[in-house]
Amino acid sequence: MLVREREENPALAAFLDQLEDMQVLGEVLIRKRSKGFELRHSADADALETNLTEYRLADLRKLVDFTSDGRFRPLKAAPNLRRGWRLRLVTASDLANALDRLYPGVLADWHAAREGRAAVTDFRTFMNRQSGMYRVAQQLSDRQAAMTIRACCHPRHCLKRRLWGLEGHSRDVSNDEEGKGIIPCLEPCAILLEFARTAIRLEQTERHRLEMTDEEIETLQTALTEALSKSDSSIRYGDFSAPGNPRRLELALEKLRVDGLEKEGGVKQLSIGAKEAATFRYALAQRDGAAGSAETGGARESRCKLLLEKIDGLVDSGKESEETMG
Repeated sequence: MLVREREENPALAAFLDQLEDMQVLGEVLIRKRSKGFELRHSADADALETNLTEYRLADLRKLVDFTSDGRFRPLKAAPNLRRGWRLRLVTASDLANALDRLYPGVLADWHAAREGRAAVTDFRTFMNRQSGMYRVAQQLSDRQAAMTIRACCHPRHCLKRRLWGLEGHSRDVSNDEEGKGIIPCLEPCAILLEFARTAIRLEQTERHRLEMTDEEIETLQTALTEALSKSDSSIRYGDFSAPGNPRRLELALEKLRVDGLEKEGGVKQLSIGAKEAATFRYALAQRDGAAGSAETGGARESRCKLLLEKIDGLVDSGKESEETMG
């Protein structure tokens, strides 16, 4: 970089100073070349160049806006970037433009966080600014908000590392074990805002006490985890009214954690409404019809059906698909 360019773009200059010969940013592998840089999906690190589609800088919009199965990507930091492409860049300025299109604002936010001057907004401050239909999200208790944040910002759904938090609850850590990278998140995003509104609406429906054994809890956890590992192309990522939406599955899984369950007389209970019951039913139905499980099909089917009957007997969730989140 020229001296003038370094002065005009200190974030890019700092990023280049620490850039290794090969470095991953989000899902993008950056490689230094003798004349510039090459970008490709990190999962295609070992792919032959002839097996990858050559992209231009102007092509990135259609790459980042939709998944491989054609669904819109409302969150560019989601781990669902399409594979099978490569982009060659000549100048550092081109690299900055490409990274900004892949992950909007990434270099500026990374540099501000690195320099210790990032303007971070925590959960309560952000929510207390909201008005209109989003004001209701302020009613989430700290316990409910913590589960909502963990579900929405899980590495399965977002690769950014949260610098903001909720008092008394941890922020994201920056290491590979947690699945988070170096892209910082400075405040709750629009996706989390909408999900928080959904989460409190779920809590405001008529509640029922679902009593479960340890075996039933394990069955539900396994069903939810397996449903999360699949990609249902019929469900939009931002459609939180869908029982099988990935973040709703994640929130249901969060509620089965120790801090989401209640005990009464030694029996574990979960407070659920019709919409949450529909999410459990979706996951159990997926598992009931699954193949290749380690357990025998008959045992799996029996467990799922018994639990489905138990949930159906507790709350009527049959109209879930026809309802909307008010």
